[in-house]
Order: sequence, then structure tokens, then C-alpha cells
Amino acid sequence: HDELVLGDLASRLPGVQQSFQSMLEEVLTLRGFNPTYYIRDELDQVTAPTLFIWGSKDGFAPPQSGEEVVRQMPNARIEIIPEVEHLPWTEEPDLTARLISEFLRP
Repeated sequence: HDELVLGDLASRLPGVQQSFQSMLEEVLTLRGFNPTYYIRDELDQVTAPTLFIWGSKDGFAPPQSGEEVVRQMPNARIEIIPEVEHLPWTEEPDLTARLISEFLRP
């Protein structure tokens, strides 16, 4: 199932599966998402320019969830890469790098 979330390439990188497992153990509880990490109510206070790069086929969180976050943040935008899963930088590294470079350019 890691391949569905992380993408085939990313799931084969050294340490990725262990990192993914430890992250899930930390943020998920038997009752759902650990409220310690719930920050959606505070997103409107994040004023730093923010870029989200999302895969259109993200199996962990669909692009709509990123679009919701962007709507809450005053200086955020989202770039959705078609046919890409949860880790765009592993599937489309050149495009991801270009989007980041363009975002950081004054």
C-alpha cells in the first residue's frame, strides 16, 4: 500500500518506508488525526508566501485538500502536476525544481 501513497519510485528509496511508518504512528491515533498537529484553524495567520506542489493522483491527500488549505492562507498558491502521486519531486524533479525556482524568483 505504500506504493499507492508514496509512488513506486519513492517507496523504493532507502529509509522511506520506515520514515513513512513512523510519521503515521505519530500523527494518527485510534480516534483519527492527532489534534496536536491540526493547524487548519490557524492557517489564516500564515502570511509568508507559500507554494504547495501537489500531484493530481495523490493517494494520501487529494488536490482538493491542498486547494482548501490555499484558500485559507492569504499568500499561498498551489501547483497541481498531472498524473503525479504524493511525492512530485521524485516523479517530476525537473518540473518541481522549475516551479520552486519560479516561486522564489523576486
